[in-house]
Amino acid sequence: METKSTKGTAGQGEGTMRRLPVAYGIKDAVEAIGLGRSTLYEMMQKGTLRFVKIGRRRLIPADALMALIEPELRAA
Repeated sequence: METKSTKGTAGQGEGTMRRLPVAYGIKDAVEAIGLGRSTLYEMMQKGTLRFVKIGRRRLIPADALMALIEPELRAA
């Protein structure tokens, strides 16, 4: 993950702010959410996990990963 100084950026305040990706490739999504690669592919095939295909790459929007775990967070 990249950290970027936001000093002087309007509305951001000063200091360091972590920039989260808008979408994750499969490898990064596996690391971010802690599920296996084949599980993610299965979920995409079933329509449980939203993704976009650009060329040969499949990208999973960050909000799609959050939507996947939000029900579990609420139940905890």
